Amino acid sequence: LGGDDQYHCTSDPHLLEPWRTALFLGHLHANDDLRVIGVDGRAGPLLDAALARLCADGWVSGLACRRHRITYETTDEGRGWYYFHHHHAHISVSRP
Repeated sequence: LGGDDQYHCTSDPHLLEPWRTALFLGHLHANDDLRVIGVDGRAGPLLDAALARLCADGWVSGLACRRHRITYETTDEGRGWYYFHHHHAHISVSRP
């Protein structure tokens, strides 16, 4: 706002490709060590919807469709996902 970085999207994402991004994030769930994927709160609902459709249409299957590990905060809930995800995703895996 006013040229200052807010560290999160303040309006709808305009460069996000939700289908391609959801497909990529969905396929990351093939790794059994995937712990969590953090995305911006404005992108999260779009990615949820795209992933649900990709699952329904058979493009993605498995854990990504049963219980995906994509998380975000649309408001600051204090879980640590509200800021700093406006231009990237955080992907965390646990040690095997």
